[in-house]
Amino acid sequence: MSGSDQIWAEALRTLERGQSFALATVVNVRGSTPREVGAKMIVREDGQFGTIGGGCGEAEVFRKARVLLEEKSDRGARLAEVDLTGDFDQREIGTCGGIMDVFVDLWSPSRDLSIARKLADFAGRSAPGALLTVIDSGARAELL
Repeated sequence: MSGSDQIWAEALRTLERGQSFALATVVNVRGSTPREVGAKMIVREDGQFGTIGGGCGEAEVFRKARVLLEEKSDRGARLAEVDLTGDFDQREIGTCGGIMDVFVDLWSPSRDLSIARKLADFAGRSAPGALLTVIDSGARAELL
């Protein structure tokens, strides 16, 4: 498994290769879930880096992230609900039974390389840093 401390270094490497990616971030949890708020996963055309918990839920977020990548919109994003409370057809019963909200945001080299450099630098030095992502586009104008 890839450590969450490595996500920004991988984001930087991906963007420096000229590749876009979708960043999936757990933004809310209710009940018992495999990962906590803030867990991240990078989804590229050639696979993924990191995890938001594995299993059926992660596979569904991966699928939605790939669709976002294929659309190649200027600033695409999705909010996905991963419901782990239902009856899944699986051989092993997991211990999770909660719901995760996962924000999936498209990152591109032309727009996001400089912020990825800063985040990778902060993470590499274990320095404090934060990424603010505006999810409600209606509120964006108020922040500018």
